[in-house]
Amino acid sequence: MGRGSPLEFFFPGSGGIGFFPSITMPTDGKDFFRIFVDVSFFHTGINCDTGLTIDVSGDAYGSISFYRGADGYYYPDQFVQAPQPATLGLIGTGLVTISAALKKCGLYPRRSMKAGDPILEYMRAI
Repeated sequence: MGRGSPLEFFFPGSGGIGFFPSITMPTDGKDFFRIFVDVSFFHTGINCDTGLTIDVSGDAYGSISFYRGADGYYYPDQFVQAPQPATLGLIGTGLVTISAALKKCGLYPRRSMKAGDPILEYMRAI
């Protein structure tokens, strides 16, 4: 086996998949609903030539949509990953900080633009 040679791993069994919270299907006949979940997985693979093992795992936060088929059963649509709420808070804090820094440095526009303003006319021309 040379340096940089790829290894093939076999993943026997089913591994594990976790959902939090558990999913409860509605009983009021809704045709569509969405829930937010934390999804995680793990699995162990083995290389048949060398006996090396590898553990693979991951998780994501997002929503899963379900729709009701003509037979009355619910079927999952797609998982859509959503940013963690803390991430949205950090992005908002960063934008406020950048805005305050621009205003302090004088790069933030201090005047309102009126008809005939050269900057406004330039922006309309683009």
